[in-house]
Amino acid sequence: MSQPVWFITGVSNGFGLLLTLRALKAGHRVIGTLRRKASRTDVVRQIEAAGGGVMEMDMTESQESIHQKIKSVGRIDYLINNAGEKEVNTQISTNVFGPIYTMQAALEGMRARRTGLIVNISSIAAKDPLPTSALYAASKAALEAASESLVKEVASFGISVLIVNPGAFRTNFLGQLQLSENPMPEDYKNSLVGTTIQKFADADGKQAGDPDKGIERIFEIVTGEGMAGKLKGKVLRLVLGEDAFTRMKKNNDKFIHDFTFLVIIYIMSGYQPTVFFSPGAFHSSWAFDDVRNILSGRGFTTEASELISVGTTDPSIGMFSDAKHLRSRLTKLVDEGKEIIFVAHSYSGIVVANAIEGLSIEQRASAGKRGGIVMILHLAALIINAGQSLSSSVDPSIVPWTENEGFLIAKNPLHHFYADVEPSLASKAVEALKPMSSQITRDKSTYEPWKEGFEVGYIFTEQDNTIPIDMQNGLFSLFPDGSFTASLACGHSPFLNIPNAVADAIEDAISYLVKKRSSA
Repeated sequence: MSQPVWFITGVSNGFGLLLTLRALKAGHRVIGTLRRKASRTDVVRQIEAAGGGVMEMDMTESQESIHQKIKSVGRIDYLINNAGEKEVNTQISTNVFGPIYTMQAALEGMRARRTGLIVNISSIAAKDPLPTSALYAASKAALEAASESLVKEVASFGISVLIVNPGAFRTNFLGQLQLSENPMPEDYKNSLVGTTIQKFADADGKQAGDPDKGIERIFEIVTGEGMAGKLKGKVLRLVLGEDAFTRMKKNNDKFIHDFTFLVIIYIMSGYQPTVFFSPGAFHSSWAFDDVRNILSGRGFTTEASELISVGTTDPSIGMFSDAKHLRSRLTKLVDEGKEIIFVAHSYSGIVVANAIEGLSIEQRASAGKRGGIVMILHLAALIINAGQSLSSSVDPSIVPWTENEGFLIAKNPLHHFYADVEPSLASKAVEALKPMSSQITRDKSTYEPWKEGFEVGYIFTEQDNTIPIDMQNGLFSLFPDGSFTASLACGHSPFLNIPNAVADAIEDAISYLVKKRSSA
C-alpha cells in the first residue's frame, strides 16, 4: 500500500498531535481534526508545515455532518478515534457517539477496499475507574464495547480494530480536567473523592509515561513495523504504560477471582457427588447419622457401609474381607454412573485403599465408563504403605484395644474416642461398640491409591487421643503436595459432637475439587 492515509480526531495536543506528526514523519498522508482551527493556529501551522491537513470537526456534531466530512476525504486506511471530552454534558457524545459516527463513515470505503484499521483510544479508566471518573470511565467503556462488537462484524472484510488503553502520560489530559459547575458537597471534600481530585492536580506534568514512546508503540502496531509491529492484526487491545498494565492486571485478577468462585457455585449447584461413609474400628455406620442428615438437607446423596469384621464371631474375617465387602458396594454405585467422595474414618483408611483399585473416575473414564471415586477423604484415618500391616506400622503402646482369643476389644473408649463428646452421647456410643477380629491387624496392604492418581485429602482432628496430631501429620506426608486438608479442633469422633463442622469440611473438599477441575 503506497502512502497510507490516516484520519485522526482530536489533534490539538497530546497523543493526537504526536501521532499525527509521527505519521507525517514517515511520509504518510494525515488529516487531523480540531473543533476550532482558529483557537489552535499554532497546531494548524505545525501540522501543515509537516505536510498534513487539518479539518474542523466537533465530535458532538450530528451523524450526517460527521459522515459528510469524513467521506469528503476519500480513502482512509487508518481511522484513529482519539478526541476526548471531560465536560459532563458533552463527553458521552464526544467519547461514544462521535467515534461511532466516524467509524460508520470510514467503514463504507474500507469494506469496499477489503482493508483498513480502526484505532479507538480508550483509557485504563474503562477497566479500572477511579473515584470522580464515573461518567468518563462509562463513556470509554461504551466505546470499548462498541469496538469489541465491531471487530466481529468487520473481520470478514479484512478490517481490524485496536483498542488502546493508555495509563498516565505527560500530556495535558490532567491539566484540562473540568470540575463540575456545582460545588462539591462539604462531606466529599475530605473523602476519597476530594483527595483523588487533589492527586490529579498534583500529578499534572509529573506522569511517568513518556508520550513519545507511547505514540511510537501505536504507530508500530498500526503500520506493522518495529517492536510492536508483529502484533498488528493479532491483538484487540494495546495497554500503554506500566501503571496501566498494573491496573489492568489487578482488574483482570479480580475478575478471574470472582469468576472462579461463580464457576464453583454454578458447578456445585449441579454437581453433588454421592458422599460415602465408612466407620472406624469397633464402630457401626450409625455414628455418621447426624452428618448424613445435614448433608442430605444440603441436597447431597449419602451412603454408608458397615465393616463386616466388626461384631463378627469368625476370627478369620480380616481387613481383606472388609475391603471385598466395601468394593462390592462401591462397584454397584459407580456402575450406576455415580461420582463418589469416600469419607474414611480411622481404620477404614486402610480398608478403602485395598478396595478401590481401578475405581477412580479417571481409571474408569479411560475404560469408557462413567462414574467413579473422585476423592478419598481421610477423617483422622490410618494410612499404611503396601506390604505393611496395622501391627507392623503402628506402635503397640498407643493402640486403643486389647486382644483376647483372636478378637480386639476397645480399650478405654471414653478417653480414646469420646473425650470431648457430651457424656450421655458418649455413653450411648460406648454401648454400641462391638469387638472385631484381630485378623485386621495382620493383613498386609497391597495398594497405595495416592500413588495411582486417586485424589486424596485429610481432615485433621487436632485433639485426638487415638491418632495424635503428630501421627496424622506424618500420615498425610505420604500424599502428593497440594492435597486437600481441613482441620477440626476436636477429638477422634467429630461426627458425634460437631457434625456441622464435618459436613462443612466435606463441602470444602467438594469446592476444592470443583475449583481444581475448572482450572484444569
